[in-house]
Amino acid sequence: MNTRLWLLGPLLALLVLSPGLVAAADQSYIRGSWTMPPPLWGPPLESPPGDNWGSAEYQNWNYPQVKDWLMDVHTAEIEVYRDWWMFSSAKSFYYVIKMDSADGSSLTVVVKYVNSTTLWGALSRSDVYVGAKVNATNWRDIPLYGIYDPSDWLEGAVPIHSPSTFQLYIQPNRDGKAVITYATSVSERTVGVKLSEVFNLTAPYNMTWVYYHEGYGRVYVDLNNYMGSYSPPELQEPYNALREIFNWFRVIDWGGILSILAFLITFFVGIVQMTFPLLGVIVLFWFLDVIYTSITTGNIRLIGDAFLTIWGFILAIYRTVVGILELIWDMITFWS
Repeated sequence: MNTRLWLLGPLLALLVLSPGLVAAADQSYIRGSWTMPPPLWGPPLESPPGDNWGSAEYQNWNYPQVKDWLMDVHTAEIEVYRDWWMFSSAKSFYYVIKMDSADGSSLTVVVKYVNSTTLWGALSRSDVYVGAKVNATNWRDIPLYGIYDPSDWLEGAVPIHSPSTFQLYIQPNRDGKAVITYATSVSERTVGVKLSEVFNLTAPYNMTWVYYHEGYGRVYVDLNNYMGSYSPPELQEPYNALREIFNWFRVIDWGGILSILAFLITFFVGIVQMTFPLLGVIVLFWFLDVIYTSITTGNIRLIGDAFLTIWGFILAIYRTVVGILELIWDMITFWS
């Protein structure tokens, strides 16, 4: 008996010293395909590979004190599968949290992690999107926002970061607003999305969590939910290589560059005009010397070698001009 009490002591102390971890909630339902059913926290949740879906909902009632919310994703792996004949395919994972205030209003926050492929596997895209709305009737109708805007070709064309870890902060009471911050790390920068909704959470309040996956692939997510007082990190502007190049071209003094280019072309043409008559005279005397040497030595092959030299020189000029034209064409079509 004493041994059992001795073993229970550390477990009770661990629970007491971990006040931030969310208390157990009641499971409303679990449907569809799950390899590991999604708990409120640990162990990881997982879907079986294939074309399937799954949904699970949890609820907890009468929270006596308003606190911030933190969803900490340790590992997120969204694999998308595609049969050889499929033009496109996608696998998505949704995390939905709803706060029902004592005054009758509610706040719903949606996180969507999607991995997709199109053009028979030639193009792939992976990203996280976040949305929030007050008094939403259906979480699927809530507008979602990501770090990169897919409607902007300069942003949509960049390689997406495929975050394996990220955090979601919900601060329900910030001067009459709810502030939602999604934060992750991309290229050593803390980037993400920050949203705000006019909302004032009052206690006692109820909370509902929904985990949902759909599509052709596999989901593996390891996360924890916490309640307490949290300060999201400051978000930085995401790095975009294409936009940096575009901005660099915008600030270039094209007038000065064109003036220098025009001067170089004029200088080159002037040199050619000056040297072309002399070049013709030099070639004429060289050819006459070849003929004289061929007659005096009786070696007619020297004249044939001279013609081959002239032909090789003409081909070299031709190839140089064609190479310049191809380079100009490649530069034009690269930006088109």
